[in-house]
Amino acid sequence: MGSVTVKSVSNKKELNDFIKFPFLVYKNYKYWVPPLNMEQKNLLNKEKNPFFKDAEAEYFLAERDGKIVGRISAIKNNQHLKNHNDASGHFGFFECIDDQEVANALFNKAKEWIKENGLKYMKGPAN
Repeated sequence: MGSVTVKSVSNKKELNDFIKFPFLVYKNYKYWVPPLNMEQKNLLNKEKNPFFKDAEAEYFLAERDGKIVGRISAIKNNQHLKNHNDASGHFGFFECIDDQEVANALFNKAKEWIKENGLKYMKGPAN
């Protein structure tokens, strides 16, 4: 097995991969209720979702050997910071294959983004 790389979602195809990843993870779980793709697209659309008027987010995909193996988002919610004054960012949309290395890489990337955006703590999940 190769090493895990985590990259920012930077185009429509990658955003679509981000949205569809849970379908790969849970395809064999008969009780999983998948989210509606259109709902997820609207939720993650930084131009259309009013949440992003006062918040920032970055979406990340983890890959190993050319395959997507996980996803996570990192969020800076300025309204939360104003109300709670707690220097906290949030993570959300975390999903990955059953692999601790992948999970660690995703959480480390989210934590790095949160720190780069001037925050000290990470809470979640927040989808």
